[in-house]
Amino acid sequence: MDTEVLKGERARFAKVVAARKTNRELLELFEKLDTSDKFNVEAKPHLFADLIDACVRRVSARQTMELLEVMEQSGAARLVRAVNSAPEADDLLKSVVKKAFTSVPKETSSLMEAFVRLERSGVSQDRGHSLDLAWKAGMALEELDPLCDLTFEAYYPSFARKHDAVTA
Repeated sequence: MDTEVLKGERARFAKVVAARKTNRELLELFEKLDTSDKFNVEAKPHLFADLIDACVRRVSARQTMELLEVMEQSGAARLVRAVNSAPEADDLLKSVVKKAFTSVPKETSSLMEAFVRLERSGVSQDRGHSLDLAWKAGMALEELDPLCDLTFEAYYPSFARKHDAVTA
């Protein structure tokens, strides 16, 4: 895609994003962009990256799971990954992981929901990738340890049972 065309599409879309005053309106842009014929199809992955960035900054913590849901429905993160190298895509999406983990209660069920939604939405490939992105997003080891401790058995139930049997 021509760089000038992409630059123009991104500038035009930035105005659309800026015009959204509520979190709800911002989240609704995922579906609208997905189905829109007003933006160049080749520009959409880049526009989704811009929208994701805006949502991470503007959407409230209590709406983080809803953000992941609309990302899953629109395929936004998968489109971002399709047009960027893995390191570039990780850099664009790592803030979503941090927002997800810092927005949910530190309890097994909530953390597991965050891991699952991150995978389903295409933000991360698996638990390890989610943790790696959280680390790259600036989460400290002290923040990551509880995520690991509280979700290990739920994520790897057969391994945990084998470990318990061996150590008993």
